[in-house]
Amino acid sequence: MKKIIIAMLLCVFVANLNAQDDVQYLEIYPFASGFKYRTSPKGKFKRIGLLGQKLKPYFKDNPSASASLKKYQMGQSLFIVANLTSLTGTGMMVYALREGDGEFLRKGLVTNLVGIGLIFIISEMTSTYLYSAVDSFNYNRRPFGTNSFVPKIQLSNHSLGMGLVWDIE
Repeated sequence: MKKIIIAMLLCVFVANLNAQDDVQYLEIYPFASGFKYRTSPKGKFKRIGLLGQKLKPYFKDNPSASASLKKYQMGQSLFIVANLTSLTGTGMMVYALREGDGEFLRKGLVTNLVGIGLIFIISEMTSTYLYSAVDSFNYNRRPFGTNSFVPKIQLSNHSLGMGLVWDIE
């Protein structure tokens, strides 16, 4: 029985190991379902996890990337609070409409609008911190597929525009 338990624990431990030592470059992309990342050009995009937790092991040796990831996590936490504020305001409005209380309806509307305003402000701020963390991680690292003197056109992930990328080694 002990051997089975030890074997199961070992399997769970090995299954949760991430081979992060050979990561040359980290790519992140905003999908409709949230941010996803990959560590190889032909790899599948994976979710970054709740508050970017799956990216944390990659940034542990880079203080600048870790600091940006912490700012992203704080912003995402505030984003959740803003969503709860908006949801609370909506509930207050529905209750006030059912009861016919005009003053409570006004308070619910204000609460809802504050929550929506915070959602827009925070969502824009937090994505820049995530991009900053990935940029700090990728600094002086080799991008996917650039191994010649022929420049490649690359779109920017976090702003409008594009640029030429050379790999000169």
